[in-house]
Amino acid sequence: MALDAAKKQEIISKFAKDEKDTGSPAVQIALLTERINILTDHLKEHKKDHSSRLGLLKLVGQRRRLMRYLRKKDFARMKKLVKNNKINIFTRAKEIIKFQKKFFLFLSLILLLFLVAMQVLLLICLTKWR
Repeated sequence: MALDAAKKQEIISKFAKDEKDTGSPAVQIALLTERINILTDHLKEHKKDHSSRLGLLKLVGQRRRLMRYLRKKDFARMKKLVKNNKINIFTRAKEIIKFQKKFFLFLSLILLLFLVAMQVLLLICLTKWR
């Protein structure tokens, strides 16, 4: 179930910042993703292996925490990592972006209504003073 050394080196070389980088969050996330994929395939075959399922849940939680850290520190690198590994953890980020778009749309609508109301009041005031 563990990664062999060649596969591990390949992943490290792909996501490392330089040749001595083995512990950056991007490398750790890539390694965890590979282990998660292996465990997922194992659990598809062995459905009653509950100890491996618990290990998988721990790995997913650890990866989630690392992704949260990387999102705060280097969002562009995290986005690239998610794209390369095909990690589907962006659901919350997508929800946040969707909420922000709706919020800004709502604010722009309120601003537009405010401007229209101000124009109407201005017209009313101008017509009364003539």
